[in-house]
This record gives sequence, C-alpha cells and structure tokens, in this order.
Amino acid sequence: MSIAISEEHRALAQTVAGLLTKHQSRAAARDLLDAETEPLPDFWAELGGLGLLGLHLPEELGGSGFGLAETQVVTEQMGRHLAPGAVRPDRDRQCRAGRRRARRAAQAAAARAG
Repeated sequence: MSIAISEEHRALAQTVAGLLTKHQSRAAARDLLDAETEPLPDFWAELGGLGLLGLHLPEELGGSGFGLAETQVVTEQMGRHLAPGAVRPDRDRQCRAGRRRARRAAQAAAARAG
C-alpha cells in the first residue's frame, strides 16, 4: 500500500517512479556494491532539478515548500526503487531550522519595510 493519499500524491509518486525506472536506479545501486567509492548516481542532478530533494524546505530557502506527506511520497518511491544516495529529507530538526531562518528573514524584511 502506497503512502500517496491524494491524486496529486499519486501523480508525484508516478513521476518519481518513472524517473527512477528510466535511469535504472536498481542497477545503479547494484553497481555500487563493487565500487571503490560511492558517487552520487547520474540521475541525482535531475532529482534536484525537479525540486524533489528540497520538497520539505521553504521556498524562501530554495526549497519547494511542501510538507511531510509529499516528502514521504518521494522517499517511499526512492526506497521502492532502491535509489542510491543519501536521501534524508525527513530530518525534522533541519526542517524546523529552515523554517525558523525563513521566518526570521521575513520578519527582518517586514521590519525594514516599515
């Protein structure tokens, strides 16, 4: 059973699954078993370009501004497709810190504006 609960979540899951299938993420994971180093897979830049690695961060900080549900949909698909790489968007402490920085920046901008 998938975490995706809305139509938008299902579309997001399909997008991620399609990208990982297209780039053969399972093969990339297998290749790392014999590799001397663990470089990020070739498709990592595409994941970032689509904003999938910063879903949980506020837009003011370069993220997509989505919540935990969307982040879980992406991480579920990455796990399902054995995508190699250090996906850790669930770090709640980082999420809160990013939101605090964004809130402080917005408050400072409002104070300057008068």
